[in-house]
Amino acid sequence: MSRCLPRSGLKDVVLEGGDIYQRVHRTSLFQYMNKDPAFNKIFNVAMTDYSVMTMKKILDTYKGYNVNEWIQTKIEGYNVSGTVEHVGWWSPTIIRGEDREAVHIPNHKFTVNVVQNLSQKSHWRIKTHLALSHLDVNKINNIVADMKYCQRILKLNSRGFTEEYF
Repeated sequence: MSRCLPRSGLKDVVLEGGDIYQRVHRTSLFQYMNKDPAFNKIFNVAMTDYSVMTMKKILDTYKGYNVNEWIQTKIEGYNVSGTVEHVGWWSPTIIRGEDREAVHIPNHKFTVNVVQNLSQKSHWRIKTHLALSHLDVNKINNIVADMKYCQRILKLNSRGFTEEYF
């Protein structure tokens, strides 16, 4: 049986275990990348492209979020929340925030950050503070009745509230 790469040590690595790169080049891949900046740059670009393709395939298969769904994540220390407008193979994911600003996020960022799909939540907790003046005491009964009406509507509409009720 002939070998494609003589003295590669592939057979030995498979049988004994170990690192093929270390065996062939007598140094680890990461030590070599420290010595050769051009190779390091090519390797990092290749890994970024690979993670973009992998993340796109995961998103296509998993269906973690789709266009028109509301997601929330933290990217490089910034909280990003909004509606997904576009998920592309090579183009970044576009999320439109509450202020209608489009945020372009490279897909490889989703491989290392948690993404919450808020559209798939079954229950919502709304917490707010209501400040009333002593002059509004005669309006409290109407305010409580309106709040109970809104609560009843929210319970009827299991997918959350919509603007048609307000």
